[in-house]
Amino acid sequence: MIKKEGSFKYLEIKNISKNFGETFVLKNIHLDVFKGEFLCLLGPSGCGKTTLLRIISGLERQTNGDIVQDGLLISNSPTEKRDFGIVFQSYALFPNLNAKQNIAYGLENKKINKKEIEKRTNNLLRLVGLEKYSDQFPSQLSGGQQQRVALARAMALSPGLLLLDEPLSALDAQVRSKLRNEIKLIQKKLNLTTIMVTHDQTEALSMADRVVVMERGHIAQIGTPFELYKNPITPFVADFIGKMNLLKGKYDKKNCVFYYLNNRFLISQNTEYSFLENCLLGIRPEDIEIIKFRKNIEKEENILKVKIKEITYLGTIFRLTVVLESKLEENIFVDVISNQVISNNLKIGDFIDIKLKKEKIKLFESNL
Repeated sequence: MIKKEGSFKYLEIKNISKNFGETFVLKNIHLDVFKGEFLCLLGPSGCGKTTLLRIISGLERQTNGDIVQDGLLISNSPTEKRDFGIVFQSYALFPNLNAKQNIAYGLENKKINKKEIEKRTNNLLRLVGLEKYSDQFPSQLSGGQQQRVALARAMALSPGLLLLDEPLSALDAQVRSKLRNEIKLIQKKLNLTTIMVTHDQTEALSMADRVVVMERGHIAQIGTPFELYKNPITPFVADFIGKMNLLKGKYDKKNCVFYYLNNRFLISQNTEYSFLENCLLGIRPEDIEIIKFRKNIEKEENILKVKIKEITYLGTIFRLTVVLESKLEENIFVDVISNQVISNNLKIGDFIDIKLKKEKIKLFESNL
């Protein structure tokens, strides 16, 4: 995230760990969240992202570590004393209350006067686009409308922090896409510091200012969506953010050459890699070029002869699954624009040459 002038650390997570018996769920988590930032905790099931969100909210107690919110130590504060609003995957709306009453529920519990409650609920209904549905009960609303009510209810008390626990996962793809944009617009309009948990990389990349990729209870990498996609620092991040081909081989630092079977790929002369033996070569499918008709390609760098195993249509592109004739069990994925596949009449079983763009190649240390 590019910090604006005057921005500051609104939430500080310091050395947070959580274990259940001898099983560690979180290990020494350090994380700063800036005022007005939209931060996503992204990772597969079991990585600890939801546990971390629950610790921030006070719904779960950490084993070690501290949390500071807006300069106040809240590590041991009960949930009701913390300044946040939360939206769950299940919405958790009261079925016997209409949309407006659901939004007003927290305000009424705080004994706010009726005129102020009316003003706030009407403003929030307008903000989430539900003015016409204020008298509808949850059973009369669509999933997307219920989620908007839950969002408005979470914002009703004007919290300093908004927590979203996989809020869109129960919705269909079209509604999810629409709500992603709406939530982001509302968050920016209110300059509301927001932390969202998701396992959906599309949600994280399209909504977040920064993404925290989590793996097995620790932070694997933090960065903007662009930084994570272009410069992943581990094979896990590379393959979790987008699609990445990861090929096993050996790297010769002296000659700047990566050896893959009997083939060579010339790596940039400006390489900074220090490991020499087992490593992984990473390259995105869109950074591989197909070459069907070109003379003297044997003189070019980073060329492989492959066989097309599968062709998957993805709209504007086709994803080719190709294999080396000498190593048929290892798939390499190549993204090709639809016109190129059609004009070259590419089909399963064809042999083609592919070129790995050396400036796009990344190397990762391998423990395999």
